[in-house]
Amino acid sequence: MGKRAAFRLEPVLGLRRSQEQTAALAAAEAAQRAAEADRLATERETAVASARPPRSAEPGAFLATLTLQRLAAQDAAAQRALATASAEQADLVRAQWTAAAQRTKALERLKERHAAAIRSADQAAEERAVDDVATGRASRTRAEEVLLPVPASPAEAAAAAHPVPEEELTAFAPIRKRCWISAMRDCTAVTPSTAPPRCAAGRPGR
Repeated sequence: MGKRAAFRLEPVLGLRRSQEQTAALAAAEAAQRAAEADRLATERETAVASARPPRSAEPGAFLATLTLQRLAAQDAAAQRALATASAEQADLVRAQWTAAAQRTKALERLKERHAAAIRSADQAAEERAVDDVATGRASRTRAEEVLLPVPASPAEAAAAAHPVPEEELTAFAPIRKRCWISAMRDCTAVTPSTAPPRCAAGRPGR
């Protein structure tokens, strides 16, 4: 069939697949960081919500407790902001992964169409080869039929199968000659110049 045409964008497809794998790993790491940040923010928010100021304490201790609770609430808010930013970053990285996958898929479809075109060309070439072989065989058959000898008639075949000896042909030569002369006379008995006898008085002539 000849040398197959290679897919010229194969190096680009390899690069796209590598980029897709890198983007997939980055998306997984970003999602893991976002999940961890959300877990920490939830824990700190839970701790702040469950904290209660002491009911009986000295003014200094009471103020210190309020200060710690306020710092804890600020820390929880900062952690929540970090978790939100991590989630947004994870979404961005995931979108980049999706775009890389789409670029890879587009090249893969081109490669599939290229392979399909090669298969179609190979099939067409095979069909042409089969047609050429069939046409050549038919032409040779017709040529052989033209060159075949004409079959002999049954009489000729019998004569060829059972030839008459030479001495019999010599012995029957005079008889064959007389038969030939008699046949010629019979054929020339009535000619345009020789009319048949007329019948007299409605009776057939003798």
